[in-house]
Amino acid sequence: MHNADLFGFDTGSLNWQVVKVIRKQSGLVVHVHNYMSHQLPKHLELLKLDSNSNDKMKVLILGLPRTGTQSLADALIQLGISPIYHMREVAKNKHQDLWVEALESKFQGVGEPLRRERFERILAGFEGVADYPAAIFPVELAEAYPEAAIILSTRSEDKWFDSMMATLVHLEQNRKQDQPGPMSTLSRKYHQHCWGSDFPANGRAFFQEHNQLVRELRKDRKFLEWEPQQGWAPLCAFLGLAAPPGGTPFPRSDDWVEYKKVEEEKRQLAASGASAEA
Repeated sequence: MHNADLFGFDTGSLNWQVVKVIRKQSGLVVHVHNYMSHQLPKHLELLKLDSNSNDKMKVLILGLPRTGTQSLADALIQLGISPIYHMREVAKNKHQDLWVEALESKFQGVGEPLRRERFERILAGFEGVADYPAAIFPVELAEAYPEAAIILSTRSEDKWFDSMMATLVHLEQNRKQDQPGPMSTLSRKYHQHCWGSDFPANGRAFFQEHNQLVRELRKDRKFLEWEPQQGWAPLCAFLGLAAPPGGTPFPRSDDWVEYKKVEEEKRQLAASGASAEA
């Protein structure tokens, strides 16, 4: 037996386990190393892809943030399509730098092409993607995973615009520039590349262009355009799955609820202070 690297993937922790078997005169010596996907040594990347190419990818949710992507991701999980890579997975898996590199490849032509093997460094083990930053790459993901169904989540342009202004855009506009970090770098990059760091001026045009781009991907593949108020029926019919039993309500998930609550309290406090001074 020659020295060998054997791979396994823990779907619970989404970590790679690399077992190195070394042949010595005294016998076989086994070393076990655990890696998150972004930590896997470069010389092992090809072996990783051969051992677990992501033929599990089932659904690409390519709608923009604030179109029900989180609720839709949670609905897919309830239907047994899991795990789903949503924005919440970025920091959890320390993938910020990998997504920044992907943005630089797409918009600046820097680094390796955005092919399947690039996405596998981030998405291996996931059965679906939703929300940013994945939705910034609709064409690239569609080409990387041609077997996956595509869902375009959307909503009224006016409601989307107002929701973005109250959440992602508000946070970016009020972010302290002297407190850089991995997530702030990623946020700054996608605000720059998607709407030129001027969402009020360019956001609506981006919404229209993005949705049209995703609609053009529907040729020769499974495609659904979905709005949050439609709930389970079109989603389950599209996926060929039964709706959850007992009138289970469709998820209404929103990681921004607490942020919006705090900002509203700040606004009311400022307004009451201004009234007292008048």
